[in-house]
Amino acid sequence: MTAWRQLHQFDWQREAKPIPLEITFPWGVQQFWGTAREYLWSRGVWAPKSLGCAWLAAENWAFAELERGTDPDTLIRQVVEGNTCIACLGLALTPEAKARQEDARLMLAEHTLFMWAEKCLESGEINEMFGYADAIQRARQMDIGGRVEGDLGSTASGGVAGVAAVALRFREVSSTEERAWARDLLARVARTPEQMNPSWFSASVIPWHAGIFAARGLAADLRSGDAATSASSDLLALAAHPLDGVALVAIERLLSLFDVLPRLAWAALCLGLDVCILPPRTTEPEDHDEAASARHAEALVAAIAAVQVNEGWPVPQMPEAPWTFIPGARPSRRGIPISPADFDDEIVADGAWRPSPGIWHSQLAAKIIELIPVAKILETPGAREALLSFTAGMLNWTIESIAPSWDEDGGDSDRRSSDLYEWRDAFARLLARIAGQLPPDQVERDILAPIVVLRSDPCFSLLAPLVDWFLRAHVLDPPEVASSAERVMNVSLERLLAWRGFERDGYRAGELHGFDLPSLVKALLFVAALNAPGASRFANGDWRDISLILPTVDRFVRAAGWSATVMSQFLTLCEHARASYPAEQFAGQVLSILVLGDEALSKWHGTMLPARIAGLVQLFADQNSPMPVILAAPLLRILDILVDQGDRRSAALQLTEAFREIKLP
Repeated sequence: MTAWRQLHQFDWQREAKPIPLEITFPWGVQQFWGTAREYLWSRGVWAPKSLGCAWLAAENWAFAELERGTDPDTLIRQVVEGNTCIACLGLALTPEAKARQEDARLMLAEHTLFMWAEKCLESGEINEMFGYADAIQRARQMDIGGRVEGDLGSTASGGVAGVAAVALRFREVSSTEERAWARDLLARVARTPEQMNPSWFSASVIPWHAGIFAARGLAADLRSGDAATSASSDLLALAAHPLDGVALVAIERLLSLFDVLPRLAWAALCLGLDVCILPPRTTEPEDHDEAASARHAEALVAAIAAVQVNEGWPVPQMPEAPWTFIPGARPSRRGIPISPADFDDEIVADGAWRPSPGIWHSQLAAKIIELIPVAKILETPGAREALLSFTAGMLNWTIESIAPSWDEDGGDSDRRSSDLYEWRDAFARLLARIAGQLPPDQVERDILAPIVVLRSDPCFSLLAPLVDWFLRAHVLDPPEVASSAERVMNVSLERLLAWRGFERDGYRAGELHGFDLPSLVKALLFVAALNAPGASRFANGDWRDISLILPTVDRFVRAAGWSATVMSQFLTLCEHARASYPAEQFAGQVLSILVLGDEALSKWHGTMLPARIAGLVQLFADQNSPMPVILAAPLLRILDILVDQGDRRSAALQLTEAFREIKLP
């Protein structure tokens, strides 16, 4: 270290003077020299190789002496006394390091408890990670001094609340006294306000939040019929929780109780949709947060009162009108209203429209409506009418929002549709689930008719997810096809074929843009969901019921098969359903498109469509060998047209035994 100290005297680029570290030991005060770099010499880092080896050898000797029973204090003195290098201090274990190890051990134990509870509740059985008795003992030891209520977002609180939820969920292994403790703990969690700070965010994902486990435990207790009288109000309070993750779990658990506590479940649905409606934003964020909290509290009081009254089925509250007319304002180039106070000389007489000032949490509302048990509600008198009234009102609201009546061409309102992307998709799926439970005439009148009259973009943004989900839920999955399936397919196909892009002489004819149009095409040709073993038909590879969809497919292909996108999806259908698809019908459909000529099929150039058609021709020829003339003639004519288009595979197929003796008239 003498040489190290002398180096600083000759370093002309850095005028610095080393300062020693003084430490008082039982044998006296010692000075140590060096920086963080020299401190790491004890680990062999940044040290001359000889010194690094020496320090590691000294460490090895010290641990060997400890194993032989040498007194640690004596050993430390032997290493440190007389040594002036700061590296020698790295051989001793500091209290800070021990504290970090203890903190890590406690954190790991808390996380293990949370994971155990999560796996138990998800799997429906006690996890083998450790026993229930051990878990309940750990949790009750941790529930001391209000630690759980101190930070509901910590893994410690989540683990303890999770064990309490397990005690209420698995009543066969828990005692009466343990369930009483669990009820008290979860009630405290439900009544503890959420701690908010500047970095707090309502959409934060905290899977170990104690409120999530409180919702699961209280719902299990309510289902058992042995819950405390305050359990329903505590669970409703969690449904109005400011953290979206907690609120969604609570609402989902409450809606799962519709079969035993229908009015409580309905109140939870109304509450969840009510808290999505927030007051307009102010210039001060604190004022808006206070107003939002007051709105949550008001909605919670109304929900609890509705449960206590236990009468009627109130329709969930809907947001205010999506647009507000501002007299005297003028729209800017982007349709944004400009204040008349700033542009007095540019004010127009009729004013302008702008989005309503109120805030609607459409993303949260979209997640809530996906939890609605549609089948159970539609089987309940009163609740059925309330749900249908709500969906009818929200359908009108959504249409007015994305395609307002005052903006026929969509020039000033299209920007609003992107704000409702999650809502449009989720609401269309809700309409699809409802449509499968209604008669065909009502489906067309109340659901499809208001949508198909819209202009293309807003129409298909609702129609595509609706049809896709309807066909999955009511045609592919169930053993029995819904009675309204044929009506839904016919109405949606008629609207799709009326799209101006399917006019052969139009601009960029046959080109499907965006996401909605290709999705609707795939849905109507039943290739949107493939390789789904759990389905009842089509998606699971069983195409024996293909006669159900052949009229729709036939009409679609003959009308729009000249589009490369439509033909590609149709060929995908035939390739998957090759064992069940009628060969004669395939030949007639493809031939009706090929006879349109090269000009109509110009978008096929450079694609694999001719080769794929030739492959299917060969497949059907092999399946039906020897072919009757009624099938062989159209297949051979298809090959002739493909040869004229330059497809070599078709030329080779013409010379095979299946077609060699066939003569065209």
